[in-house]
Amino acid sequence: MLRLENILFQRVTHIYSMLRKAADTQYIVCIFVQKRSRKALFLVTFTFRRRPHIRKLKKYKPTAFTAKDSHYDKSAADYAVDFIESLCHTKGTWARKPFELIGWQEQIIRDVFGTLKPNGYRQFNTAYIEIPKKQGKSELAAAVALLLTCGDGEERAEVYGCAADRQQASIVFNVAADMVRMCPALAKRVKILDSMKRLVYLPTGSIYQV
Repeated sequence: MLRLENILFQRVTHIYSMLRKAADTQYIVCIFVQKRSRKALFLVTFTFRRRPHIRKLKKYKPTAFTAKDSHYDKSAADYAVDFIESLCHTKGTWARKPFELIGWQEQIIRDVFGTLKPNGYRQFNTAYIEIPKKQGKSELAAAVALLLTCGDGEERAEVYGCAADRQQASIVFNVAADMVRMCPALAKRVKILDSMKRLVYLPTGSIYQV
């Protein structure tokens, strides 16, 4: 009887290891095995949860709206992507996990921050972007706000978050504040003024204000 239980246990372990490699979608698998001994009943439980597959940008294609005298600067685009991906998600199952940009998000960031004019300034000063519900609008907006406030190299930069009302605009601010708290490098350089809905990047005196 003991030998049979050991065989079952080994097979369950093998199935579990196969499931870990099998799928890219999120799921939970629970396997229950009862092992009887002379004195007690043991319950062995496996719970597995796999993160969704991230649809990364395979090959970047510069935007069709690039001006004739503008060019794509890969180093500038890489810097913006790397800054955002050094931050963490703040909500749901992704909370405290690295902010890995998916394909369409990275396309936007590279278009806006990597398309430069001959003088080295960005071509696009305005970007109109529509994103459906539950697609991470607040997280992406907060990451971009932090990039402009803390990572753009501009002295006393002023970044403002606007919405239909102050409460709505505060949603993105709160996400940005949590991103700062989760990032040790920013946490010691950014002063969070919750009552004023303001972030101050101390090295340059730049602010993000609702």
